[in-house]
Amino acid sequence: MIPEGFTKNEHGELVDANGTVFGVCILSTTDDPIIRLGIGKIFSFPVDHCLTRAAIGHDNKYTNPTYQRFHTRSEADLDFYRDLRILGADVVTAQALYMTVRLMGGFFWENDSTRGK
Repeated sequence: MIPEGFTKNEHGELVDANGTVFGVCILSTTDDPIIRLGIGKIFSFPVDHCLTRAAIGHDNKYTNPTYQRFHTRSEADLDFYRDLRILGADVVTAQALYMTVRLMGGFFWENDSTRGK
């Protein structure tokens, strides 16, 4: 759903009538409006888990066309790993989650030109 007063440009970014590009996450485009650390509702950490905050930033990067235009998927995934470590994840947990997003994330990254990088 595109907010009233906005359109999408050729890059999939939201723009207003003046052509200003807005980098936003439209959560209504997902079947699960709650951001979770994991895959779906079944294979996820509890929503209130301390590491879920890392998933919020990561998911926003995966749904933000403006971010994807200027950054690669590997940058988003490396930020995710760093955020996990900052939030207290041990190395094994952080590496396992990082490898999961590296293996599965390409299916969800929307920008073809920065997906495989």
